[in-house]
Amino acid sequence: MADGSIASKDIISWGVGLVPLLIFYLEYRIYKKQSNKKIESLEEMLYKEIIARKDLKIKELEKENQKLEEENKKLKKKELGEN
Repeated sequence: MADGSIASKDIISWGVGLVPLLIFYLEYRIYKKQSNKKIESLEEMLYKEIIARKDLKIKELEKENQKLEEENKKLKKKELGEN
């Protein structure tokens, strides 16, 4: 390369130097895609868990409300019976 021209051995050495970088980049892209898929699946699982807990809490509140309504009816019957 003394005369300013690029020899084929220079191109080969650049290519050999770039191969590990290219492999690293491709592995990074694959890992990133897999990570995104894992994150999406975790978000979906968390969403389902939140919905399930919310539904369970609603059912518990409905049962408690039903019990309170029954007690309220009994108290009203007692009040009407005493009057």
